[in-house]
Amino acid sequence: MSRATSRTSLLLTILLVTGSLAAIGYWSSSPEKILPDTPGAPYPAHPDIDFYVLDSHTLKYLPDGQLHYELVAERVEHLKSSDTSLLDQPDLYVYRNALGRKTPGMPAANRARFCPEAPKWS
Repeated sequence: MSRATSRTSLLLTILLVTGSLAAIGYWSSSPEKILPDTPGAPYPAHPDIDFYVLDSHTLKYLPDGQLHYELVAERVEHLKSSDTSLLDQPDLYVYRNALGRKTPGMPAANRARFCPEAPKWS
């Protein structure tokens, strides 16, 4: 046997063994082994929540086109039965004209709730 045939044979054997090991590793893997365990219940936890939004950013404009408010929240959950929205870590910036210039007002809270029966802002 010549050296070229011997090298080719050795190379093919190495490729075959490497390919077999890769195939065995691929088929023996599962998502449970790859993904980390997530503690707690699946999200959303409350059965009445029909949808939720993560990293929400909402803008509302007045009829004349001026910005009325900006609402940013880490999480918004909507309760189907009461049409109420629950917010986590909300930042609400309310813009109002004072002496001809816009001044933002910002209430702070860890949690908030928007209800349909809440009074409307003017």
